[in-house]
Formats: sequence, structure tokens, C-alpha cells
Amino acid sequence: MNKYFSFIFLSLFSCFVNTNAEYKLVWQDEFNSLNSNTWIHEIGTGENGWGNNEQETYTDSPLNSFVENSVLNICASRIPNSTDRIKYTSARLKTQGNVSILFGKIEARMKLPRRGQGVWPAFWMLGESIEQKGWPYCGEIDIMEWKGSQPNSVISTSHWNGNAYSYEHCNYGNTLDLEFPLDEDFYTYGVEWTPKFLEYYIIDSNSQKHTINIIDISVGTDENGLSCFHRPAFILLNLAMGGQFDGDVALDLGDRSFLIDWVRVYQDNDTYPSSLLINNTQSGIDNIIESSDIVRVYRNQNGIVIDSKEYGYIDVFSYDGKLVLSKAISAGRTTLNHVPVVSVVRFRKQDF
Repeated sequence: MNKYFSFIFLSLFSCFVNTNAEYKLVWQDEFNSLNSNTWIHEIGTGENGWGNNEQETYTDSPLNSFVENSVLNICASRIPNSTDRIKYTSARLKTQGNVSILFGKIEARMKLPRRGQGVWPAFWMLGESIEQKGWPYCGEIDIMEWKGSQPNSVISTSHWNGNAYSYEHCNYGNTLDLEFPLDEDFYTYGVEWTPKFLEYYIIDSNSQKHTINIIDISVGTDENGLSCFHRPAFILLNLAMGGQFDGDVALDLGDRSFLIDWVRVYQDNDTYPSSLLINNTQSGIDNIIESSDIVRVYRNQNGIVIDSKEYGYIDVFSYDGKLVLSKAISAGRTTLNHVPVVSVVRFRKQDF
């Protein structure tokens, strides 16, 4: 997309993104440890430097990723006397297959590495369909990317494939210039993801929200490719070094550390009933799908659990709105095992 179109898109859309959503915390990692049931390490240099001609190899070594004082450290370590273009070891972690989200507020409180040419930390998401469809068909949500050569700027971008019949990589991004550098303190970076829009933002030390980028996804179809943003995605955290984003690392650049205090997910199933949290781990907190004085429906590692004070029916819908299951339940606790991916679970009282 050209810059003129991007500016018009952002300006026109920003006037109607505000909602009355009442978000509740549904999942979190406060990094009391580095939970291998949640976070998977990607290993190696990827294809063509992870598609970006990067200069690091990712490892699962505790030298490159560890928790200290309830903070996740992702460390890029310079390889001594490297004559190869790969000059660092680092870490890239993802929640693929463990924790995925559809709609909500996804936030992380982070301190970016010390500035320097080629330093490239990222907090982002990829569609769960990447294994079946590949990139960019799966969709990519770049909540925060940062160039070490531009310490006062932050970038947020959406990527997708804009053609149902052939490869057509599209991206819609924006750079926000701030009055303070981002490598000297912790700040909260996030995205509000609804069926209508993706709004990327940073919250500063005075709790002021600065919008980085907004994209309209309300008319998401397979024809325009934006339907990928109406399907679940998983979280990634990594520290890349060098590559086409910010250029090769400076010759005298040393080690760098990317600090993550916490990652949290908030959802409002009433305002956005298609919201979904897939939590296949015992980490974080239970995914509360519905809660009232009569019934509490939540997801845990065994499936969907219903605690009800009355007889009734449970209706389970897929994320595309199709009824998957309707089951009569008794008062007490009912567990539904092996339920397919769902976005809505609703309780109906039994009619007499």
C-alpha cells in the first residue's frame, strides 16, 4: 500500500474505534519461571535468516533465555571472533499449539534492549493456520517492532495475503515517533483486536496511551485475505540481530538483552462473543467463557468445564458461528472432553 492510502485509512478509521468493551483478564504469564508447557523455542537460523537475512542463530540455551526476578530475559550474545555473517546467538519463543487467541487485548510490559544499529526486538503474533496455509496467508500481527538505530520510534504492522488465488503479500504499518527513548524504561505495548479493527498502542510511564497504528478488518473475506484476522493466532517474543529491518549490526556492537515483565490477555465475550482463548496448558488462569449467578463455564487442560446450579443445556459454537454441540446437563459439574475449537459456549435453562 502507498503511504497516502495508509494515512487516509488511519485518519478516517481512528474516529470510530472507541468501544464500551469491559475487558477481563483471561490469561497471563508473570514469568515466575520459563514454562516449557507454554513457550516453545524455535532453533536455528531459519530459511534465509528467518526470511529477513538476520545475523543470529536461535537456541534454547539458558544463556539466551532465562527468568530472573520474575522477568523473562531474551539475550543476544555476540559470538567471539566470528568470521561468519552469523554473529550472535539469541532466542525466539512462541506459544504455538499451547496458547492462542482470537480477539481481545494482548499486552506485554517490556524494556527494550540498549540501542544500536541492527538491534531488533519484537512482540508479535502469527495465525494458527500457518502450518496449513503458510505465510502470509495465515496473517501476522506485529504488535511491537523496534529499530535499535531509532530509539524514540516504535513500529506496528499487519501482514496478510490480499488475493484468494495467488501470492500477494500486503502489509499495513505505521511508525510512531515519541519524545522519549524506549530502551531506558519498561513500557506496555499492546493491540486491541476486535472483529472490526486492530489498534496497536504503547502505554507510557504516566499511563498515557499512544496509538501507533489502526487497521479496519471489519470486511474480512477470503477474497481480500483479511479473513485471516478473524481466526486464532499465537504469540511470539524474540530478539533478532541485523537483517533487512534495521541493517547489519555495527561492527563494535556487543551483547543485548530484551526484558519482558509479563504478558497478559484480556477479553470481553459479551461485547465480542466470537472471542476465543485456546489454553492447552496449565499456565495462566482459567479461560472463563461465561460466568453468572447460575453457571460458570471455563476451559482447562481437560476440555470445557460447566459448574451449574440448575438443569439446562450447553450450546457450543465454532468460531465461524456453527453449532458444534448441544447437550443437556444436570446441576453440578459437567466436563466436555475433546471439544473442537470453539468461540462461544452458551447456557440455556431447561424448559418445563
